[in-house]
Amino acid sequence: ILSFIAVAYVLLMNMLVGVLVEVVQAIAVIEKEGIAVLSLATDLRSIMLLNSINLETGLNKECIEDLVGQAEFAAVVESAGADVHTVTDMLHSMFEDQSDEDGKISIEDFVEAILNLRGANPVKVKDVKSQLRAIKVAVKEAEVAMRGALFDEMNDIRAALHHHMMQAAERDDDDNQTVTDCSVAAVSEGESSHF
Repeated sequence: ILSFIAVAYVLLMNMLVGVLVEVVQAIAVIEKEGIAVLSLATDLRSIMLLNSINLETGLNKECIEDLVGQAEFAAVVESAGADVHTVTDMLHSMFEDQSDEDGKISIEDFVEAILNLRGANPVKVKDVKSQLRAIKVAVKEAEVAMRGALFDEMNDIRAALHHHMMQAAERDDDDNQTVTDCSVAAVSEGESSHF
């Protein structure tokens, strides 16, 4: 019985140590994430203030497009674990999902969007839906552009065909006029030879 109590005591202590290690690991991950968020937000705010961007009114799409081209912004985004090209590609989606009635997003929403674009994040259903929405928007824009180009080309072809038909009709009229003139001349010559 004494050996049973000793084994139970050791197993219980190992379980408690395992739980304690898991709790410490979870806290470390949360703290590390908090530090990353704070660091990214602070760095983005300083870049935006250097560019004279008013953070109180929100960020518009043009403002962020200007920032994306800057090396400092790229370095901050890369240090957060996100890709600048992905941020650029997803700007439309960010503003579609999170913008207010003025077409602006808050700095907090922008930081969250960048953190969601990190490569280390596991893929979620929300991400797949967002990607599908972005693909649908791109396909729709391409379809509208292709229809417009096709419509313009068809109008050009229609105008060119109409122009050629008018030229052909003028040639036919000229040929008919020439035939008529030749016929009248031949008839006139025939009548003058009878006299």
